[in-house]
Amino acid sequence: AISSPSADISTKGTVPIQVAVSGSPDSVELLRDGELLLTLPSPYTYSWDTSAEPEKTYAITARATKSGPTQ
Repeated sequence: AISSPSADISTKGTVPIQVAVSGSPDSVELLRDGELLLTLPSPYTYSWDTSAEPEKTYAITARATKSGPTQ
């Protein structure tokens, strides 16, 4: 889950993003509008520079994956 920012923000600068993860995932990905933005290393933080991005609303989500048998 994205723990920061905790609400919608508007900016033309840097957005600090923090992803809260439980357990030990194999990978944590940050998605922008459903498309891979980047794979985050631990501690799962990213400073997204939006100054070069077109001005619009973006849906930012996180996805953690763990390989191995499912239970």
